Amino acid sequence: MELWKKIRIPLDKAKQILLLGAREEAGEHEVEEGGEGGGGKLQSLKALPWKKILVCLLIAAGAIGFTVTAATILSNILTGTTKITGISISPKTAPLIPSDVALNTLVTNNITVNNPTGAALNAKFIFNFTMPITPATDDIEVWVDLNRNNVIESGEKLTGAVHGNILQFTSPTVTIPTGTSSWKIQVRFVETNLVGKSVGWKVYVAS
Repeated sequence: MELWKKIRIPLDKAKQILLLGAREEAGEHEVEEGGEGGGGKLQSLKALPWKKILVCLLIAAGAIGFTVTAATILSNILTGTTKITGISISPKTAPLIPSDVALNTLVTNNITVNNPTGAALNAKFIFNFTMPITPATDDIEVWVDLNRNNVIESGEKLTGAVHGNILQFTSPTVTIPTGTSSWKIQVRFVETNLVGKSVGWKVYVAS
């Protein structure tokens, strides 16, 4: 049915009810006042813009007939929380540092850095080693190919710093280009008291 017809039906009914009430009220006034004023009020009521008045009332009351049907869910609902990251890193060969490494053995790998931000960024490589012994700054050796020429040079060896049981190595600030870049790294465990023990590690890029 067209919209104006849907509105017209309740309008006509409502108008009839109101006019009927108005006639009854006007009749009472005629008895009480000897017929004075009742007919005039009825004519005034008929002259009112009923359609506009009733449309406003019906819209306010939600009676025009517009309804929103809730969807019937037929499947399970997938939910989750997503953290939006900027730079991401991954090892060329996983894991970055093998789970078993002989003492004084040089471990070489590459860190692939993905920078999707659209601009080059200044950042540092951070290596945190959780030590099972009281650490010293020379228990582990770490190098990063800072100029990305794929050759580890003596000047690219990082200096360690002790923070509790954490031995931390922080590279000088480097420029991370946009897109994907590869950074060669080397790690060597040299402290003899580490033999037979496990060292936890975290590697990340920070500003």
